[in-house]
Amino acid sequence: MSQSEKPVLGPLYKSGGADFQKLSVVSKFKGQLFQLMQRLENTTPHFIRCINPNNFQSPGLYEQGLVLQQLRCSGVLEVVRISRSGFPIRITHQKFARRYRFYILDSIASQDPLVVSVSILHQFSIPPEMYEVGYTKLFFRTGQIGVLEDTRNRTLRDKLFEVRKLETTFLAYKDNIERR
Repeated sequence: MSQSEKPVLGPLYKSGGADFQKLSVVSKFKGQLFQLMQRLENTTPHFIRCINPNNFQSPGLYEQGLVLQQLRCSGVLEVVRISRSGFPIRITHQKFARRYRFYILDSIASQDPLVVSVSILHQFSIPPEMYEVGYTKLFFRTGQIGVLEDTRNRTLRDKLFEVRKLETTFLAYKDNIERR
C-alpha cells in the first residue's frame, strides 16, 4: 500500500522491513503541525487581513458599511490616519520608557509603561502636536526623536562630568589625608 498510486494512501504507510506500519491520522497531523511550527519559528510571518466586499460572496456587489466596519475593527483606518497626519516614527511604550526612564521620579518609573511614557513626554515639555499616544506605541513627528536623543546625551554627559568631579575631589581628599 505504500507504493499506492493514490496520493492519500501512500503517505499513510511507511515501510519497516517486511511488514508495514500504519501511521494514524493523529500522528500524521502532529508531524505536519511540528513541521509548520518549525517553519514559523524560522521565518518572520506577516499576516494579511482580507476584507469581504459583501456577505453574499457575489461578484460586483459592494457594501460600503460592511467594508468600513471591517476596516475600523482591524485598525487599518487608525493606521492610515496616523500615517497621513505625519507621525512616521513609532516606538513601543516599553522601549521608550526603558530608554528615558532616568528623567522621572522612581515612584512614577515603576508604573505602567504607558504612564511612564506620558510622564517623560511632559518632563521634556514636548508639545502635544508633535506626538500621538497609542495603546501600545508612541508616534512622533519627524525630528522629535533627534531632539530627545540630543537632550538625553547632554544630560548623560553632564551627569558623567559630575561623577568624575566627585571622584577627583574624593581622590584629592584621600591623598591629602594620606600625606598628613
